[in-house]
Amino acid sequence: MAAASTVSRLVVIIILINVGAISDTTIFAIASAAGLLSSPKLLEREALLGTGWWVNNWATGNYTSYHCKWTGISCNSAGSVTGVSLLWYENDNITGELGRFKFSCFPNLRSFKIHSNYLLSGSIPSEITALPMLQTLELPSNNLTGIIPLEMGRLRNLIHLNLFDNHLMGHIPPTLGRLSKLKILNLSSNSLVGNIPSTLGHLTQLTTLAIASNQINGFIPLEIGNLNFLQVLDLSTNGLQGTIYIYMYVCMYV
Repeated sequence: MAAASTVSRLVVIIILINVGAISDTTIFAIASAAGLLSSPKLLEREALLGTGWWVNNWATGNYTSYHCKWTGISCNSAGSVTGVSLLWYENDNITGELGRFKFSCFPNLRSFKIHSNYLLSGSIPSEITALPMLQTLELPSNNLTGIIPLEMGRLRNLIHLNLFDNHLMGHIPPTLGRLSKLKILNLSSNSLVGNIPSTLGHLTQLTTLAIASNQINGFIPLEIGNLNFLQVLDLSTNGLQGTIYIYMYVCMYV
């Protein structure tokens, strides 16, 4: 009986498609409710449609049924999404909160970039930290608020983290010190407060550490001197005090 019911619902969908009675987005919504979407690739496509960011011909081109050809989307050979890159000249469709993007639907995501869109708001969802493959997270010059999640320390493969020029508040999570592969950390131009966590001294692969133009106070941790590959250290326009130690042979702005 259940199998017959599923078949009948599938027949209805096919008929509606043939007569052009429903949209592409609606097809996937109905199919999902009918239990017809079992492929992870189809679930990824549905999740992209659910954001409302890929809704017109400019975003999807002539590939409405193949999301790997949509603007800003990269996939692996199996057709699973590995990258989202929407820079300032290609993100006019992005509005609303970052949480519209259901990160948990994209287990193979390695890179996520949205640059320079002040219509992108909301907080950084803790769900983002469930991406074991993520290497690049770039969200500069948007309108994000809230705190940097403590759970960010779970992204053990992260190499680039850029949250420059948003409205993020609270303290810098000490858990960022767990990101042992991190090379670039840019938290500048936000409203972060408190001290620089000494745990950042554990990021021994770091080449750039930028925390300028916040409300950071206290002392520069001695542990920063452990960052042997550091080339740029920008701590300018904060309330820091104390001594800059001579062993910090880096290009420093304080």
